[in-house]
Amino acid sequence: MFCNNCGKQIPNGAKFCNECGAQQPQMNQNPASQQSTYTSPAPENNIKSTTPPPAYGGEQPKKKRSFASVFSAILVAIIVAGVLGVIFDGESIFAKKGTVTLETELDGGIKDVVKYSYKGDIITKMEETVSYPMPEGMSEEEAKLQLKGQYSALEALSFSTVTYNLEGDYFVVRLVFKDLEDESNVWKLSLNGLVELDSFGDLMSLKKTVKNLESQGYVKK
Repeated sequence: MFCNNCGKQIPNGAKFCNECGAQQPQMNQNPASQQSTYTSPAPENNIKSTTPPPAYGGEQPKKKRSFASVFSAILVAIIVAGVLGVIFDGESIFAKKGTVTLETELDGGIKDVVKYSYKGDIITKMEETVSYPMPEGMSEEEAKLQLKGQYSALEALSFSTVTYNLEGDYFVVRLVFKDLEDESNVWKLSLNGLVELDSFGDLMSLKKTVKNLESQGYVKK
């Protein structure tokens, strides 16, 4: 070993240096009984450290999730649910699509059948078939001219199709109105009394429309 003061080599286990006489530190030779005498300095201003000691050979302490991370996870879940059509009241690209048909018989034996195409609770297309009993002695051409005068305003609409046909004892008028997602189209139909608007000026929802027709005697086919 070497002197910790002058650096000269001295016998192992010597308590004092043979050259300078400096006392040498003594080492415990039993490794099993060695203990560290180091103590960490006290934190400044007597502030206790809040950092937990490292854990060895056991289960590591679990990290707590912050409120922000939990909120972010919930927000992502809500957005995904909306895209999948779970919420947003039918606005999703995956909203249910289909058709619903209602019919009734009006005064004079006139049969009216209305068919709505929908996406979610939004009406996207409307088809109406009105069957008029042919008056005795009236020709097909006369009936067509009379009805064309009645439906001429609807024929003029760019998003509508109107056809006239004689089918047995009935003269049938078929009307098709597309692109009802367009507010201007809906407004034009409302002026002709074919659709109802809600308090915001939008086309009434499918559910409310069906309910209103059922209250007027229409039944689902």
